[in-house]
Amino acid sequence: MLKIDKRLIQSGVIAIFCVSLVLLLGQLAAIKVIETKNKQNLEATEVMEVVHPKEIIYVVKKGDSVFRIAQKYKVHRYQIRTWNNIDTNNYIYPGQQLIIKQVDYEPIEGLASWYGPNFHGRNMANGEVYDMHDIVVAHRTLPLGQKVIITNLENGRSIVAPVLDRGPYVKDSQGNYTREIDLSYAVAQRLGTIQKGVVSARIEPINEPLPQS
Repeated sequence: MLKIDKRLIQSGVIAIFCVSLVLLLGQLAAIKVIETKNKQNLEATEVMEVVHPKEIIYVVKKGDSVFRIAQKYKVHRYQIRTWNNIDTNNYIYPGQQLIIKQVDYEPIEGLASWYGPNFHGRNMANGEVYDMHDIVVAHRTLPLGQKVIITNLENGRSIVAPVLDRGPYVKDSQGNYTREIDLSYAVAQRLGTIQKGVVSARIEPINEPLPQS
């Protein structure tokens, strides 16, 4: 009869166990990779599905005005009137449905000046009182409430500020506006423009998605 070497059998069993374990771990790793990829694909799909509308319908509420709605959605009053065929003599009424569109504003470069004591305490274009120590700026055409990133191109300093006032209105001898934006004293201080007064600046409007309510 053949003699069975127990140590040989034990070694064989151990070898088989090790191979099986390696194969099992490999399968588990492969499953993990597949699950991770599926999760990433799902997340990517979810991100792709979040599409911000370029146009919404706003239902006018009691106490609303075209001015207030324009400020809320960072557009101009004339744009709301144009989109909805509203004449300047016509009033809006509660329950009326208005079309509001997404408007993206392009960056602008020009001269930035600052205004302080002579205007401190006066009403701004948005109806609030101007405080030269607040972070606010004035622009001729950007909607009131629009936030912008202002960068002093001469030293690289930047700050975010809302457009709450109108101006500047300084013109040259040909009647052209010479400055692009007016900064409050506080903004000018942050940008390092107090001493020089007028500097080259970049104004980048922060284009946000239309709010849904």
